[in-house]
Amino acid sequence: MSRRALSYLAGLLLPVLTATLLAAAPAAATQACAVQTRPIAVQVDGEQATGLLFEPHGCAVGNALVVTAHGHKASASQYSEYLVSIAARTGTPILSMDMRGSQQWPTGEWNLWAGWRDLVAGTQWYKGTHPGVARTVLWGWSQGAMTSGLAAAYGPAGLFDYWVDTFGPSDLFTHFQGPAADFPALQAQIQRDAGGCVPLTCPLAYAERSPALQAGRMNIRHAFLVHGTADEVVPYSASMQMRAALMLAGKPSTMYSIVSGRTLDGVVEPGRHNVGPALFEAGCVVERLVLGTEPLGTNRDYLVDVATGVVAAPPAPPNAKCAA
Repeated sequence: MSRRALSYLAGLLLPVLTATLLAAAPAAATQACAVQTRPIAVQVDGEQATGLLFEPHGCAVGNALVVTAHGHKASASQYSEYLVSIAARTGTPILSMDMRGSQQWPTGEWNLWAGWRDLVAGTQWYKGTHPGVARTVLWGWSQGAMTSGLAAAYGPAGLFDYWVDTFGPSDLFTHFQGPAADFPALQAQIQRDAGGCVPLTCPLAYAERSPALQAGRMNIRHAFLVHGTADEVVPYSASMQMRAALMLAGKPSTMYSIVSGRTLDGVVEPGRHNVGPALFEAGCVVERLVLGTEPLGTNRDYLVDVATGVVAAPPAPPNAKCAA
């Protein structure tokens, strides 16, 4: 699928943490955490929604919660080793939901509407049993970025503090007619989630499922968009559209444009739709948020292009793997 070459010139505002931010930041783990993974289940719409909870033990556990939303054809266990490493480094529990499925509609299929409700219900359950949670980071990648964006838009005010959108579609109309057009099975799943119809016959259902069209409803303190400019699955322009919608809605946001970065093996590659630089930088955003070191408050733009020596992102958290 062809993609227009897109460039995004970003200026760096050096982060200056205020005394208020420093006071509000949770304590980082002072010793190595052991992480216990256990299944959870909550009732949603008369059905059972399942997921996994990654809980740090034996360390200084902070007062944040991370809630994650997986990509298409996946489940709560997607990238579980990576999530465990983040929980262990930061002393932060991570809740990952499956997004409700059934025998007729398996977990992992396109299921935005039930998915955002599962994210909300799982978060409410955890915060209800852990009243000490002071900030909640909502993080989704690919399809999960859309699902989490809808949770931010339709969930109760104050449930989520930050939203981290990693290479996610922002507009279901464009996604249905663009990237999904090459995959009839995916289009069929999208139609089913929208009530069995195409955009032309039920535009409201598609608008309700488009985070960019619901930006004004998002009850969050700050949004973070992380996207590779060479993304071959979801065009980089999708995050640019989401950014524009957030700015028009008056929602503070930060855009991370990943032109190139390093893999786990240290190889420099373009920012794509994979387990690579864009995902790693998003994970570092999450870690900085729970540790209180991510710049907040105003719109910011960061460019990461390791191949040309341009790395404008904030410093990496201790022992974390970022795009650079």
